[in-house]
Amino acid sequence: MNDKTLNIGNILNQLKKYLKVQNNLQILIYINVVIFIIIGLINLSQYLSNSSTFKIIDYLAIPANPLLLLKKPWTIITYMFTHENFLHLLFNLLILFTFGKIFLTYLTNRQLLGVYIMGGISGAIFFILAYNIIPVFTTIKSNSIAIGASASIIAVVMAISFLMKNLKVNLFIFGQIKLIYVAIFIIILDLLSIPQGNAGGHIAHLGGATFGFLFSSLYTKNIDITKGLLTFFDGVKSIFKPEPKIKVNKKTSSTNNKKSNPKNENSKKMDEIIEKVKLSGYSSLTEEEKKLFFQK
Repeated sequence: MNDKTLNIGNILNQLKKYLKVQNNLQILIYINVVIFIIIGLINLSQYLSNSSTFKIIDYLAIPANPLLLLKKPWTIITYMFTHENFLHLLFNLLILFTFGKIFLTYLTNRQLLGVYIMGGISGAIFFILAYNIIPVFTTIKSNSIAIGASASIIAVVMAISFLMKNLKVNLFIFGQIKLIYVAIFIIILDLLSIPQGNAGGHIAHLGGATFGFLFSSLYTKNIDITKGLLTFFDGVKSIFKPEPKIKVNKKTSSTNNKKSNPKNENSKKMDEIIEKVKLSGYSSLTEEEKKLFFQK
């Protein structure tokens, strides 16, 4: 009995440790999962009570009709966390987890959140514009909505793929393939899939892809287009939770006075550059470090 209790305790401790939030990638995944569960419970409740007074999706999905969007402006954010189908959610989160980890290897935790949100907004804009400008869609715009994290996730995929073009990843039966080829394949696939069904979804994907490409292109020129959004988030956060004062320790370590070993510096240079990008972003690198970074 004691052994079983101990084992259960160990399992719970391991689970708690695994679920502990460490970065924005986990937060984004958790938000998507929680909203999916809430939607499912509401739908189950309505089914069991034989009630259909309202559909929760109508309050979370982004409408193609701008007049309806004015009545529900929050949907430009909520739609990118909303899923009704489990396989849709699972597929999206697997891609987000895979490419999110690669993203965080070379870019910052804050930038992942910025690209996800702004990529989703870009996807929403493409969706709305297409359904109000392209003749084939204008007749159905009043009844058209979009949900799903795909546009946001593709923005993340494109951002890291175009930034680290030569980086190779293992893709199932295809073996090792450069990220840039993955990005190009996704874009072509979405373009060709528009007439096949879910046109709004594929158009939103292209919106996310466009933002991801724009982010990487400007980032190589030391311009981070997510800064404005992140600064806004910081301002909102400071209202509810002021930043604590940081005490500066004036004591200096004796190790600071030790001379560095030139041989060790050369062997650790690339690791230091990657760590610097993680903490401060690509723009903090010197010209020499940037050259080494993209030669990786």
